[in-house]
Amino acid sequence: MGNLYFKLDSEHTFSFSTIFINDTSDEVSEFSGKDNDLGEIFSTRNTFRTNSLWVNQLRTQHDFASYSKLITTLGYSQNIGHEPDRTQNSFIVRNDNAGQKTYTFSSTSTGGSAGDNHRFFSELEETELSGRLEYTHSFLEQNESYSLSTTAGWQFRKKSRAFRVRQIDLI
Repeated sequence: MGNLYFKLDSEHTFSFSTIFINDTSDEVSEFSGKDNDLGEIFSTRNTFRTNSLWVNQLRTQHDFASYSKLITTLGYSQNIGHEPDRTQNSFIVRNDNAGQKTYTFSSTSTGGSAGDNHRFFSELEETELSGRLEYTHSFLEQNESYSLSTTAGWQFRKKSRAFRVRQIDLI
């Protein structure tokens, strides 16, 4: 995180702010239950995710004489999310003749579906550009009892998003 502030003189100021946040998570999940067609099943999923956020803002203020003011703001942000390699493995659980549990890899040949076992990859990239322009003109000097002014402005925002995903089913 960072902030910079620059005052050129009493009428012109510039400020810049930035922040970067990164988050990762690594999770192993195990599931067991009953399937109407397969019987008892066991599944494990390994998931690793990363998310990064970077936000920047530039703001300027210009005071012209005592009756007009111009404020400009420009912002840029980027958000990136990755799921680089999630794996899922599913097994059919059976009891053998000795009463021991045996685990068979679930596949289309054992009655399972193609998506029971897979590798999954995803990536989200989001970028946003924003801007603001504000002009204020005062018609009367400001005092404690009254003031008269008008403000006009413009705002802009553009966001782009790209999401890519790929899944490889292990049959």
